[in-house]
Amino acid sequence: MWVGVGGRLGNPDSTGLPRAETKPVLASVQVLRGVAACMVLVFHASYMLNEQGGYNFSYTNAGAAGVDIFFVISGFIIAYITRGSCVSPSQFLGRRLIRIGPCYWFYTTVTLAILLAVPTAFAHLKLDVTHVELSYLMVLSNNNDHVIGTLLGVGWTVCFEAYFYVLVGGLIHLPLRYRTGTLCTIIVSGALLENVVTAPAFASVVFSALPLEFLIGYLFGGAYASGFAFRCTPAVAGIVIACLAIVVAGRENLVASELDPWRVLYFGLPAACLVAGCISLDARQVFTPPRVLTRIGDASYSLYLSHQFILYAIGKAWHGLGLHNLLPALSLLVAGVGSSLGYGILSYRWFERPLTRFLNGRLRRFELGQPRQMPEILDRPNA
Repeated sequence: MWVGVGGRLGNPDSTGLPRAETKPVLASVQVLRGVAACMVLVFHASYMLNEQGGYNFSYTNAGAAGVDIFFVISGFIIAYITRGSCVSPSQFLGRRLIRIGPCYWFYTTVTLAILLAVPTAFAHLKLDVTHVELSYLMVLSNNNDHVIGTLLGVGWTVCFEAYFYVLVGGLIHLPLRYRTGTLCTIIVSGALLENVVTAPAFASVVFSALPLEFLIGYLFGGAYASGFAFRCTPAVAGIVIACLAIVVAGRENLVASELDPWRVLYFGLPAACLVAGCISLDARQVFTPPRVLTRIGDASYSLYLSHQFILYAIGKAWHGLGLHNLLPALSLLVAGVGSSLGYGILSYRWFERPLTRFLNGRLRRFELGQPRQMPEILDRPNA
């Protein structure tokens, strides 16, 4: 299937695997994270122009595909950093929890605090104790509007991340071929049963097509760790086709909702082509990624979790001051995006990064032995 479009990179060790501690830094991964975060940010900022800003702004949902890019990247990274690593299930899950947990819980608490202080702050969200409890456990549930999600608006993606991590963590002790086969069986079975099984809200992560996006990334990550990458021409073609597909799908509104199973086809597959193409070009040293996007990629998780608070506040203030009658919608869009980027980067530097380093340091004190280390430059949150 890959004949003529792909090839092996370099000369891995005698097992065919680059060793975990010497795996090269993939700047393209951080660039893709930055692009994905900016896509979601612009999409939500466009929504804010109408809901809080007082404008009548026309936009598409193509930016929502940033989530699908995150999912594919997450699958790729997990395969890449665990291939050839002898980390235990508890160590793997502990590190994953440290990566996604603290920031998620912090911004979930911010949402809860706002709800307690101003119960009418969110039009479609009311305080529900069960919904709050399950949100802190990274478990999906129905809110007061019977919409499946978490207290934090973007938190539903973290639940899918957590589910994928639990699957991999539970299988990580198996030999690689059995681990991959079992993972494929579980995820594909859940996707096929989505419209067959009437599952409760908490099981929506299991009986869903969306984990297929993680699986696609995981399979490519395994191939890449073995030395495979697409050649330049098919990689570039895949990137171009992926971008066009996402634009068309967004313009035609082909993805109806966050959990729409067709999302995998219209956003997930293009996202996979984009990720595979960019990583392949990076591996072949075809281009040097823009530094600004790698910086945004570093802060992508904090940016992703926090941006809706910034957008909401700026939109409300803009409308309250009557600026929507004086300035064009583009002014608010730039203000919202710029402010969210600035806050997200600060949140990463002053909160997420130091807290993650501290907790990882504490975790290592309780770990027995010194297993092969995962490359920290890649071991970052992927919401």
